[in-house]
Amino acid sequence: MNIKDYTTTDKIYCYENTEILKNKLNLKNKEKLEEAERYITKLRQMDLEKYPIDGKFDLEHLKKIHKKLFSDIYYFAGELRTIEISKKGSQFCYTRFLNDQGIDILNEIQKENYYQDLEKKEYIEKIAILIGNLIHLHPFREGNGRTIREFIRELLLITGYEIDYSKSKASERLEAEILAYNCNYKKLILLLEIEIEKI
Repeated sequence: MNIKDYTTTDKIYCYENTEILKNKLNLKNKEKLEEAERYITKLRQMDLEKYPIDGKFDLEHLKKIHKKLFSDIYYFAGELRTIEISKKGSQFCYTRFLNDQGIDILNEIQKENYYQDLEKKEYIEKIAILIGNLIHLHPFREGNGRTIREFIRELLLITGYEIDYSKSKASERLEAEILAYNCNYKKLILLLEIEIEKI
């Protein structure tokens, strides 16, 4: 998501008097940073497709995915954010609740046996709700969407499904995810029904 879409006073993660995130490449041009980020995270995504993170689909698993995707770029890779963030009037989870809510949301996956006992229709509904909850959590300062998508891809694999995000338009997915943030899952479920197939 574009940095300028966020509402936050950020003197921790950004270079002074800018909205540009401090980065290991020391890039202070927004467009160049975004270009480098896209390129590097694509390479790390390809690594994850070959060697997914070995984890229990808990909060630590999510953090490890974020670290893998972004550790070449950002110092905060794999760490929960420490500032409050909202986007176009939507407030994401307050930092004081991030850890506990993240644990609660993701522990449900194990409690429900990774959704393996569900028929596809109910399975997709559970995945849509999970995505909505993770979007609301918004645990990282940057890179939440890519991290969530990889987390879901890995979860689907262990339950005998695969997902092809290219089957939907980025604009459609963004609209569906905004609705899911507000607990309206209908559009996201429709997209997931197109994207998810049994292996």
